[in-house]
Amino acid sequence: MSVLRAHFVRLLVVLFCAAFAAPTQAATPHATILILLDGFRWDKVTPTLTPHLQRLADAGVRAEMIPVTPTISSPNHWALVTGLYPEHTGIFSNTNYDTVTRRIVTLSNQDFWAGEPIWATAARQGKLSGVLGWFVPAQHMPPERSASFTIPYNLECADCGRIAADLLDQLAYTGPWANELPARRPDLLAFYSAVNDAAEHHYGIGSPEADAALVRTDHMIGDLMDGLAAHHISDQVNIVIVGDHGQMVVPDDHKIDVDPYVDESLLETPPIDGFAEMQFWPKPGMEERVYTLLKRAPAHLHVIRGTQFWAQRHCCGARSTPPLVLVADPGWGSIYKGAGRALVGVHGYGDEVRDMHAIFIASGPDIRTGAPLQPFANVDVYSLLAFLLDVKPARTDGSLTSMCPILLHPPSACAPAQR
Repeated sequence: MSVLRAHFVRLLVVLFCAAFAAPTQAATPHATILILLDGFRWDKVTPTLTPHLQRLADAGVRAEMIPVTPTISSPNHWALVTGLYPEHTGIFSNTNYDTVTRRIVTLSNQDFWAGEPIWATAARQGKLSGVLGWFVPAQHMPPERSASFTIPYNLECADCGRIAADLLDQLAYTGPWANELPARRPDLLAFYSAVNDAAEHHYGIGSPEADAALVRTDHMIGDLMDGLAAHHISDQVNIVIVGDHGQMVVPDDHKIDVDPYVDESLLETPPIDGFAEMQFWPKPGMEERVYTLLKRAPAHLHVIRGTQFWAQRHCCGARSTPPLVLVADPGWGSIYKGAGRALVGVHGYGDEVRDMHAIFIASGPDIRTGAPLQPFANVDVYSLLAFLLDVKPARTDGSLTSMCPILLHPPSACAPAQR
């Protein structure tokens, strides 16, 4: 058992089991664990590579989940936990350009993210939450009333096991965090892993290395399931597993250099992102010149007016819409100044591309076994979590409607045909 897997399970035991053993505490009947597996495509659960995930899906529900566009990490991480499309959150890329302040906005910027994550919704209504490694600004981490743990973001997650072990030692025994362990178990624990995405980017989805990453992830899930069973609380915990996007392989001869068609002197900022879609922010009066240059790009790359491209994709709002976007056909990509040329696995294409769709598994005492679930938008996950936690949701773009068939005790709002 790896250090990461072992200490992840031990941390779950500390958070959940200690509270179950405290009879004087009023507790929510069923806790919820939300696990985000970065880059885990919807069709990558198999009995051979991922038997524990398969077993979890067989005990509950598995479905194909449609990410928001662009199908990259940050907008989808945030859509999953807020139920909002990028047009309402302002987060449509891993790096954003803000037309108001005229500057690049990174993920550490704390005044740019709009929306309320599920752990904040839960905390406002008296619930306790624990968050491990979800890459969002500090202001959106659980409030003081919640159990809050942060593991620094790392594509390979190489340090997650060590940091989790340190936190566990402090919380469970003698460290400075020991007194901050909540008196009862969290109602929600959210955990994030980037192991799959990293391997797929470096070696390509379906490669031996990417398959090995699937196996490592599956072992972690197996350890979690075994840990819950060993402490006799499997029937008291709902588990929701989601991916943020899928992945596909882009051959080297499908990567197109766009340097000859880009003049940075005409731009407010260098091009943002690349491969599937590259954003351009021309200086005032320069849009037509930039557009003309980009129109010269080879086949498989298409320059599109930003408002036209994003209008039907719930992105991005007047403050954040790129004036021009260079869009690649699926399986092709744009390269500028060599950035990203070494990548093998790629995502970011439109949400209509099934290879971009993500995993969804739900299992637990409130989930039907084997219920049919059609492909659905990932903004509905927030509504599901709010229902499982028994909290009133904040305003979202999603709904519980798509989830009605999988709920063992659906609310009255679910139509009879869906119950």
